[in-house]
Amino acid sequence: MCNRCRAGRELIFRYIYEAIESKKPVSRLWISSLTSDAIRKGFEKLRPGSEYDRLADAASGRSRADWLVGMNLSRAYSILYREELSVGRVQTPTLAMVVDRELTLRRFVPEDYIEVVATFRRRENPSQETYEGTWFRSQTGSGKDKDAQGEHLSITCRWPGSPSIILRARAGEAVIESLSSETQRMQPLLLYDLTELQRHANRLYGFSAQETLDTAQTLYEGHKLISYPRTDSRHLSADVASTASGIVAAVSKSYEKQLVAGTGERPLGKRYVDDSKV
Repeated sequence: MCNRCRAGRELIFRYIYEAIESKKPVSRLWISSLTSDAIRKGFEKLRPGSEYDRLADAASGRSRADWLVGMNLSRAYSILYREELSVGRVQTPTLAMVVDRELTLRRFVPEDYIEVVATFRRRENPSQETYEGTWFRSQTGSGKDKDAQGEHLSITCRWPGSPSIILRARAGEAVIESLSSETQRMQPLLLYDLTELQRHANRLYGFSAQETLDTAQTLYEGHKLISYPRTDSRHLSADVASTASGIVAAVSKSYEKQLVAGTGERPLGKRYVDDSKV
């Protein structure tokens, strides 16, 4: 007997297997993508079903908690408070986190603070070149006037120590203590997982999380344009990555202005392709 369920359906297979009182040995198909090559290789390397007993045990624990915690406590709290209330294994602790955060924000008491800000002008060209500097106190306790002399100073609120700082800044002479620069190279961002995709789609287009999920699911199931969307993985399996160039070629004509030259021509590197992280 071959078990070809998704990981989240492992327990359903076990329930059916026990219900029909089957004694046949079970082999497990375990693949991370639905390309023809991945499916073929998966069938060539079927694993014993016993290797996934812990996966089934974890699912059984979640299922029992849903009954013991969710159904019983929802009933108990609804009777106690005479109101229809819902208690859940996941939703209740998550709601508690949201409430705790909300209470922390409500209890927050803002405190006034001051800044001494100076507008500096270069001596050589004072009418055109200006910049702002903020006075700060060093870790040793002595204050520094960032670059020192300026023709204009403003403070955000009254503070006993601010007049002396302003006087020092006005009377001082600007000296550049150090000047440094460095060139940094940043790697491209990782691929989207579902959460990051939902955040980005909401920020750019105002999509709800469900709208983004529905769209991604359609792109995955109906058009085969993206990999499995319901995942927290930000990597591709090698077999899925091998199809990327063909997908880019199929859609590139409609997005020529948005694609960088050479997109899809070079294979993805190990930063994005890692079977062990899928």
